[in-house]
Amino acid sequence: MATQLFDSEMIGSSEQALEFIGNILESSTEYSIIGKDLAGNILLWNEGARRLYGYEPEDVIGKLNSSVLHTPEDVAAGKHLQIMEAALEEGKWEGTLERVRKNGERFTARVVITPRRNSAGRAIGFLLISKDISDEIRLNEELRESQYYTRSLIESNIDALMTTDPLGIITDVNQQMEALTGYSREQLIGSPFKNYFTEPDRAEDGIRLVLREGKVTNYELTAIASDGRMTVVSYNASTFRDASGQLQGVFAAARDITDQKQLEQQLRESQAYNRGLIEASVDGLITVDPSGTITDVNEQMCRMS
Repeated sequence: MATQLFDSEMIGSSEQALEFIGNILESSTEYSIIGKDLAGNILLWNEGARRLYGYEPEDVIGKLNSSVLHTPEDVAAGKHLQIMEAALEEGKWEGTLERVRKNGERFTARVVITPRRNSAGRAIGFLLISKDISDEIRLNEELRESQYYTRSLIESNIDALMTTDPLGIITDVNQQMEALTGYSREQLIGSPFKNYFTEPDRAEDGIRLVLREGKVTNYELTAIASDGRMTVVSYNASTFRDASGQLQGVFAAARDITDQKQLEQQLRESQAYNRGLIEASVDGLITVDPSGTITDVNEQMCRMS
């Protein structure tokens, strides 16, 4: 027994029912709805089909086979027949196809084909519903390209980069961050940012400071790698938001300043050593610049003056 799809008492006569169904078909302008017999000959063509393919109903109904909507390559390969066979066997065929408009233009559509059956349950044709997804595919491709470009920028950076959520949980890292910590991207993502520093509380304070101030610059931390290796880094970080302005988390860049810190320490030690030599002298020592201005003296000189 066929499933009842509408209230026959409210709709009334068969003529009214046909008009009702016709109105539904004509109002479905976003989707192409095509009815065809078992051989693929077109029997029904709604407004959505007219807009999508460019054929007027009187040009196709009872005159054209739905194979004209397939590419010549698919027709030559018998793909249009294979799809109808699959729909009969499985009760439905669903997928994406390259389609052809009346003017020869090609586009990609998401297509669903189901068998039409009579009251006895015997297949008498097919109902084909399709939607142009060319824009969707284009946008997805643009999104992939944008994501690839962004990823390339992140990975080509000489600094260790990462993002965290507002709670300080790592959401993404680059290869430099992997090298800094000795952990893989998979291990880092989902773990607390603070876990990879000698002073976890200070690292956590840094995240809080960024969230409060919007950004921080030259925030020093010492990273500790999985093998115990330590690296002094200077963090620059800022918050980032989505298109609606909703806070998403923190973007941070860490630059290895270990060599810089070592040079600073060596400079301090050298200065201290030189100062010690100057102060140890029994003579009064003085330095002047080219204009004759005194720039330094030792304690002995102070006692002599």
